[in-house]
Amino acid sequence: MDSYYPRRRTTIDVCGRQRTRTRVAGSLSSSISSYSKILVVSTILLGFLFLSSAVEAFQFHDVRQATAKHNHRFTFTSSSRLHSTPPPGGSTEQQQDPGVFPVVKSDQEWKEILTPDQYYILRKEGTETPGASVLNNVSVEKNGDADAGTFCCAGCQNPLFLASSKYDSGTGWPSFFAPVTASATSLNTDYKLIVPRTECVCSQCGGHLGHVFEDGPEPTGQRYCMNGAAMQFYRDSERPELAEQVSRMAMEDPFKLTPSQALPAALINVIIGGIFFNAFLSSGKSTPIDFLTLLPATYYGFLAAKSIAKLIA
Repeated sequence: MDSYYPRRRTTIDVCGRQRTRTRVAGSLSSSISSYSKILVVSTILLGFLFLSSAVEAFQFHDVRQATAKHNHRFTFTSSSRLHSTPPPGGSTEQQQDPGVFPVVKSDQEWKEILTPDQYYILRKEGTETPGASVLNNVSVEKNGDADAGTFCCAGCQNPLFLASSKYDSGTGWPSFFAPVTASATSLNTDYKLIVPRTECVCSQCGGHLGHVFEDGPEPTGQRYCMNGAAMQFYRDSERPELAEQVSRMAMEDPFKLTPSQALPAALINVIIGGIFFNAFLSSGKSTPIDFLTLLPATYYGFLAAKSIAKLIA
């Protein structure tokens, strides 16, 4: 008889299966909810980053079109070496006014002494197109002492970086691991792209130079990602008096990584890493997908530990 009539499902079997399905559905719903939040936040941030970068790139392209009639500040000789020429209006007004930068000029004065490219970047916090600057060709590592020199602010001629601190970051922007002195640049927090960034400006005229990131080489671990149009390069062989002055400045005011530079990055990485780790803890941990949040949590945790190590050192 049993072979002709299948066993009837009891109420206990049905309820048990329903409870199992409910638990699985709840786990999946929790995982999907956690990842949906992370995906939405990440998409919004990436969207703002992309749009802002695209707008700046188009703006800079328009500016470069307008500067075609201007002579470029840098020319190449037959030996393919980069040579620089002094900027027009080399003298600067020094005003010791509390609370402002030492070099103060009106907006019209800046327009008169700067090219449109330089004005857009230095005074309007613009960003040049990656790979657009001829200063990317300056390399002591590749060309030796022939490229030894000093990068100065295009607005006020304040010495900013030594060519020996320049390295190829692969980003398309001139990058340095340290300024020439502790007081050569000033750092601010920039919220232009929603995500906090460390803005780098000239300490004398306040001109925007670029941003500082925590992925640079030793000995500082920092990457000063600068706009080439915001600077001018002078070789030691061309300006020996400048080289001597900068060498003396570096000895009197050597650059040292301060807690105020490493602390913001450490806090940001701790917060971002904590968000991903919290998403992992709140997930059901029942599927392999739930463990994916451990990857960014570990990455940002590593960056945070790296920044904290700098603070301790």
